[in-house]
Amino acid sequence: MRYAIKHMPKSKKQKKDILEAIKDKISRSKSIVFTNFDKLEVKESEELRSKLKEENSEYYVAKKTLFEKAFEKENI
Repeated sequence: MRYAIKHMPKSKKQKKDILEAIKDKISRSKSIVFTNFDKLEVKESEELRSKLKEENSEYYVAKKTLFEKAFEKENI
């Protein structure tokens, strides 16, 4: 069973910090893969993160608009 969790909206500072983190990840990445994760269970997500870590990779979740802004600032 899935439960919706209400999160407080992020402040402008939090969004700026996330944007900087995304820009850093983009600049260090050799490749980036986008995926839909809405049907991924918590255990599956943890397993995926673990396997990616073994391969020196990351699994990062952020809003599409923040990725768009980060790509724009990186001229991509």
